[in-house]
Amino acid sequence: MSEINIVFSKEELGLLLKLLYSGSFVVEASDDEIDKNINSLIQKVLLSAKINKAYRGIEFNQENNEYELSEEADEKLNVEFDEFIEETFWEELLFRLGQRDIIKEIGEKEYRSMSEEELEEKHEEAEDKYRNEFDKNGIKNLGIV
Repeated sequence: MSEINIVFSKEELGLLLKLLYSGSFVVEASDDEIDKNINSLIQKVLLSAKINKAYRGIEFNQENNEYELSEEADEKLNVEFDEFIEETFWEELLFRLGQRDIIKEIGEKEYRSMSEEELEEKHEEAEDKYRNEFDKNGIKNLGIV
């Protein structure tokens, strides 16, 4: 295997660690080999970040012989990840409800033939209705008909 060297500033290395850590939650390893490769990459970045003091809260776990984030650092990343998931959920819900209403109003064939600009405008209008409702009442009025 050939190696590639990349130079990072301390800030960039810390950011890379955050991206890898968050990405590892998203990537679902389909087999043990991929999981091992992901873990190996994270271990390299954790070690480098610890040596270069690019990220606070990295500690060595004697039991599994690996570097890991401290409970506090892990919790901080989990909070950021949870905020991302929450925001993504609401954006996707607004989009899908808006899309459903637009298709119901004009039909799927017309919807599929609309330009990007027309779709964006229609979606903005449709999504605003739900955004205002959820901002005002949360999910209190949401139900299955």
